[in-house]
Amino acid sequence: MLIMKEKKDKIALFDFCETLVSFQTADAFVRFVGEATGSVRVARALRIHHLLARKGILQCLYKLFPKASPGKRIVARGLRGIPEQELDLLAGRYYAERLKPALIPEVIGRLRDLQQEGWRIVLVSGGYEIYLRHFALDFDIAPEDILATRLDFRRNLCTGSFAGKDCMYDNKTMYLDRCFRRGAYESVAFSDSDSDLPLLRWADSGVVVRRRSRQAGWAELYGFSELIWED
Repeated sequence: MLIMKEKKDKIALFDFCETLVSFQTADAFVRFVGEATGSVRVARALRIHHLLARKGILQCLYKLFPKASPGKRIVARGLRGIPEQELDLLAGRYYAERLKPALIPEVIGRLRDLQQEGWRIVLVSGGYEIYLRHFALDFDIAPEDILATRLDFRRNLCTGSFAGKDCMYDNKTMYLDRCFRRGAYESVAFSDSDSDLPLLRWADSGVVVRRRSRQAGWAELYGFSELIWED
């Protein structure tokens, strides 16, 4: 008697910054908000970040707390006091004006192909959920499939802090484990950075996304394939 093996659902996990879009998006979003609103608080947060970096203090903080995202947290403080609705509108503008033109065609094409083949797309990113929602809406990705860093809001005002942990490093797999049982799905993960080794190893197979001009190396070292895009 032939026993049919149960077919697994398929999930494709995508980092966002420098994987689907060509730059780091979190601090850039805060900067965009500052430019759009003329916020003194954003300008102050960016100045503090710049001063700490120039004096070498920020580098020391990263050495002491390598996975705590100290620089990102300092910049995010500039969003304190902005109403959630206003920030969401700015997030929509940010997606349309800055993110959408910078999407990487080669990787977006792979995402679209996987969707057509029946894969469920999951964003796993240290980018902020508030603007990733707009990307997800544009690409038919369910809101519950956005695993990202969330800004904290109280009484509809941004506190300038994170709601939960920053979705970086092994925190990505912590969020994944809350939503998916490892091994219960056929899975593939895409990322540009070796800081995402936990994410790439969580999946059945990993794909390293890199610019053509960037030197190859670590993908082969860890047994991952590559998706190369033109600068």
